[in-house]
Amino acid sequence: MEWNYENWKRNRSVSQNGQVSIYGVPAKKGGVNGSTGVICGDKARVQIAFFTQCQDWKEFTWEMKFKLDDKADSRQGNALFCYGKHSWERAQFLLWITPKQQLEGRFTLNIDGKKATVSATSSPLKFNPGQYYTVRVASGSGSAMKIWLDGRLVAIREKKSFGFNDLVCKSPKWYPLLAIGHDLANLEKVYRPLMGIVDEIKLWNTFEEPTLNEKLTSVATAGDHLLLKQGSRASTGKFSVLDRPGQALGSFIRPEQKFLDAAAHAEIELTDKDLIVSFHCPVADGMRPEKSRKQMWSGELVEFFFRPSPEKTEYFQYAVNLTGLFESFRWTSRGNADSGFKSSSTFEVADESRKWTAVMRIPRKEIGLEQIKSGQTATMNFTRTGATGGGQSTWSSVGSNFHDIDCFRTVVFESRKDALRDELKKSRMEFEKIECTTDEKAKVAKELDKLAVMIEKNGNDSSMFNGFRRLINGMQARYTSLRFASTPALIWTQPFPWGNDIQVSSLSSKTEKISLVLPQNSYTFTSFVFSNLTEKPFLGQLKCFPAIRREKKLIYNTFNSSLWSDEKHQQLPVYRNAVFFEAIPKETASGSTIYDPMSPLPMNTLIRAAGKESKQLWLRFSSEGMTPGLHKYILYLKPSCAGFQVQEIELNVDIRPVDCSGIKLDSGHYTSIYQHGAKEGLIRFLAEKQNNLIYTGCFGQRSLDIYPEVDKQGNVLRFNDYKQIDDMIDKTIRNGIAKTHIKLWCFLELASYGLARNGKGQLPYNSLEWKKAFKAFLADFTGHLEKKYGIGKDRIVFYPVDEPSGDINDPKSRMYQAYLQGAIIKEAGKDYRTMVNPLPDVLRDFAKKKSDLTKLLDVYDIIELYRPGITPAIAKWAKESGKTIWTYGIYATTVQPDVYRREYWQSLRDGFTEVITYWHLESHAGGDGFNPQDGTTSRADYGSIYADLNQGTVLSSRRHEAHDLGREDFRLAEYCRRLLKKKNNLSLTAKFDMIIKKAAGGNMEDMEKARLELLQLAEALQQ
Repeated sequence: MEWNYENWKRNRSVSQNGQVSIYGVPAKKGGVNGSTGVICGDKARVQIAFFTQCQDWKEFTWEMKFKLDDKADSRQGNALFCYGKHSWERAQFLLWITPKQQLEGRFTLNIDGKKATVSATSSPLKFNPGQYYTVRVASGSGSAMKIWLDGRLVAIREKKSFGFNDLVCKSPKWYPLLAIGHDLANLEKVYRPLMGIVDEIKLWNTFEEPTLNEKLTSVATAGDHLLLKQGSRASTGKFSVLDRPGQALGSFIRPEQKFLDAAAHAEIELTDKDLIVSFHCPVADGMRPEKSRKQMWSGELVEFFFRPSPEKTEYFQYAVNLTGLFESFRWTSRGNADSGFKSSSTFEVADESRKWTAVMRIPRKEIGLEQIKSGQTATMNFTRTGATGGGQSTWSSVGSNFHDIDCFRTVVFESRKDALRDELKKSRMEFEKIECTTDEKAKVAKELDKLAVMIEKNGNDSSMFNGFRRLINGMQARYTSLRFASTPALIWTQPFPWGNDIQVSSLSSKTEKISLVLPQNSYTFTSFVFSNLTEKPFLGQLKCFPAIRREKKLIYNTFNSSLWSDEKHQQLPVYRNAVFFEAIPKETASGSTIYDPMSPLPMNTLIRAAGKESKQLWLRFSSEGMTPGLHKYILYLKPSCAGFQVQEIELNVDIRPVDCSGIKLDSGHYTSIYQHGAKEGLIRFLAEKQNNLIYTGCFGQRSLDIYPEVDKQGNVLRFNDYKQIDDMIDKTIRNGIAKTHIKLWCFLELASYGLARNGKGQLPYNSLEWKKAFKAFLADFTGHLEKKYGIGKDRIVFYPVDEPSGDINDPKSRMYQAYLQGAIIKEAGKDYRTMVNPLPDVLRDFAKKKSDLTKLLDVYDIIELYRPGITPAIAKWAKESGKTIWTYGIYATTVQPDVYRREYWQSLRDGFTEVITYWHLESHAGGDGFNPQDGTTSRADYGSIYADLNQGTVLSSRRHEAHDLGREDFRLAEYCRRLLKKKNNLSLTAKFDMIIKKAAGGNMEDMEKARLELLQLAEALQQ
C-alpha cells in the first residue's frame, strides 16, 4: 500500500490501491519537492481505524518521508508511526525518535499474562528542522528488525524480533489503529507528536531491504557538497537564515520572508596559487547596512571556515566586515588559536545599492592545498552576520556556533568518483579485518561489490554523491553487528578518549589492560567506554580490587575500607584512590553531542545503560599515600542481570619515586561561588580542586557591602567587620585549604563602587576626601586579614578595572581608568599588589597599544593576558616586563578539553606563572549550562563546571579536569625546574625546554607523553 497525498478527497488520502484512507489536513506544497504532504502536530490525529489488513502479517516494512518544524523533542521524543492492536500500549508497535535523538522500533505486549518488549535502537542521530528524511523499518517474526535513515542502516536486531502477528490479543472497538505522527500509548492527548509534515508513505507485507538504487534516491541531493576543479568555480545555494533570540528567555523568532529572500550565497574558485572565496549579500527590503570601523565583529560581516582534513582538528577562519576590516585565524583545534599565524590573504569589499560583496583571496599554500590529489576532500562553511540579512545565516547546519567543525559541509577536489573510491577502499579494509564466516558476511561482501560497480557507473553524478557516502558509512552498522553478534556488552577504549565519538564500531576491541604511570601524591585520569550491545537495560557494579583478591576469590563478598591482609600479603585498599565518573551527553547549540559533564557513579560503582547504549566512563586514580613501585589491580565489572558476563581489566599502576607534594601552586577562577553566603558543598568542591585564590566579587556592590561609613571630610566613622570576607576564608579553611596558602583576589571598579554603602556612593570619586577614606579602608582591611588570619599584603591582589581598553590618555576610556585606579592604590601604599587584564582587542592591536600597556606596568604588579591573543611578540614583552604574568580564557562548553590543559604548557614555555583563570567557572548563558538554547542575546555557555548555587551542588566537566591535569603537569615541571637550578646542567636544561615546547604545541596525547618525559627527567635529576 502507498499514500502520496496528491489524491486528497475530503481531508483524506486514499491509498494507491483505493482500499484504505488516511485522514488529516493537507500541507499543500509542503511535501517532498513541493508536493502535498500531511500536517502532523499536537492537535492532529492522523490515523486509520479498523486497520485489520495487516494484523496477521508475519513480516512488514514501513517507509515514510518526514520533516520536523523544530528540533526533536528532548523531553518525550517524537512518534513517527504507531500500529496498535489494543489500547494504552497493551499491544502495539512504535517507530519513534527517542529523547536522545535515536531511531527506535519497539514492539510492546502486556496483556492477558503475556509480557514482552522487542526493540532495535540506533545510535544518537541528528535531525535538522526543515529537512526531509526517509525512514524505513522492516521486521519479521522470529527474525530480524532493521531501521534505515536516508538509505543508511542505523539500527539492527539480528534475531527474535516480532511481526504484527506476534501482538496476540483481542482488539477492542476501533482497533487495530494505525497512527502517523503520534503514539497510541496515551489516548487522552496527541502523545509524542511529530511536529512537522509527512509524505510518501509505503507499507509492505514482506521484509523489504532497500535496494542500492533506493538507498541512493532516498537522499538524492546535490546542494550539500561542492565539487571544485582548478580553473573552475563552484557556487553554494542560499544560506539558511537562523532563528534569532527573542525578548523572553529561551525564545526565538523565525526569520521573516524578506530575509529568506535576501539570503546570501558564496562562490569558490581554485587558481594555480589561490583559493578565491566570493560572498554575495543582498540587503533585505527596508534595511540599511550598518557600518562601523570601531569593531571588527560589529555590523555586517561574512566568514569563511576551511578544514583541510576532516580527520584532523586544524581549521582556518577568515572574516571581513562591510567596512573592510578583516581577521584571519589558524585554529589547531577548537578554541586553540595559533598565535604565530600570519595570513597572506587579501580582502576586497564592494558596497552596492541593494547588496554588498566580499572577496577573499587565500594562498593555497597557507591552507594546505599546495598539492591536491584527485578525490581529496575537505570541509568548509560560509556564514553571514548582520541586520540586513536577518541576523546570522550559514551554508552548513552548524546552528549559532559557527565553530562546530564537525558540521561543516564537504568540498571534493577534481573528482567525486575518486573520492568515493577512496572511501570505499577504507571501508573494505575495515570489513576484511572482521573474523567470521557467516552467510551475513558473504551477503555484505556482495553488497560492497555491487556498490563498487555502481560507483564506477554513477560516481560522478552530483545528485548521488551524498547517497553513496551514506551507503559506505552505513556499512559500519553491518560490520559492528557481524563482529559482535554474540557479545552482549563490551568495554573498549576510544582512539581519542577526550573526543565525543563513543559509538562502538567493528574496530573496537576489548580493553584488556590499563597502565598508569605517575609520581607520588599526584593523580591522573583514564577513560574507557561501556557499550550495551543488547536490547535490554544493563545494571552492574564496577570496582577496583588488589589482584590478590581475585586470586583469593574475595571479589564482591568482602568490601570494606580497612586494611586487608593475610599471612603473606598486605595491601592498602584502593577504594579511596579510584573514583569513577560517567561523562553525560549534552547537546550543543548546533545539535551535536558532547560528553562534557562528569557525574560520579552512584556508590562509585553503579553502571546503568539502556539497550544499545554506550557510556563513557572515567577513572580518576590518585597515588596519595602510596609507596613507589608497581601496584597491580583488577577492574571488575559484575553484571546484575542475566545475559551478561563478568568483565575484567588489569590495572597496573607504576608509582615513580618522585614526590611533588611540596610544590604549592596558586589557582583560582572568576566565580560567584564565594559570594551570597556560599553553600558549603560548593566551597568544598573548590577546595578539592586546590583553589586557594578566593575571588571575592566586587567591593561596594550590595552583595558585598564592606566599605566603612565616612563623613564628608573623608574621616572614617565606623569600619566594617568584614564578616562576609571572613565567611569566605573560614569555609575555605574548613574544607581543606591551609590558612597559610590562602590568597584574596579583590575586584573593585572604584569609579562605580568605590566606598559605596548600601549601593550608594558617599563621596565624589577621586576627590581628596575620597582618597583619604579609601586609604584608611585599605589599611584597616589588610590589617584585619593580617591580624586574624596572617594574610599579609603580599597575599592580597586588588583588581580595580575589568578588561580596560581605549586610549590611555582619554579620560573617558577604561584604559585611562585602569591607570588612574592602579595609581590610586599605589599612592595609598606601594606594597599593595595590583592586577589588570587588558581587553582581548588591545592584544589584537599590540603594535599600536604597546606603549599603553607598558605604561600600565608603572602601577600594576600582575598582568593577566588573554591566552588566545598572546603572540610571540606579546609573550616576549610580558616576560621582559619583570611583572607577574597570569593568563585567562573565555571558552564555551564546546571547546575541546586539550585547550584547557595546554594553557599550562604554554605558560611554562612563555615563562609565565601557574595562575591560569577563565571566565567563567560556573556562569552560563541563561544560567543553565545543560541547555544551549536558553540565552537571550547570547547562547554561548562559558562555565567550565555545572553548578546549582541554590542547591549547593556541582558537577565537574572533562574540560575542567583537563585544566587540573595541566596544573599537575605544571607542578611536575616546577619540580624539575627547581632541581635544574641546583644542577646547572645545560644539556638537561635544553632537554627540559624541548619537552615543554613540544607539549605547548601538541594535542592531549602529546601532552601526556611530555608528562612522562618530565617524570623520567625528574628521576634523573634526583640522582
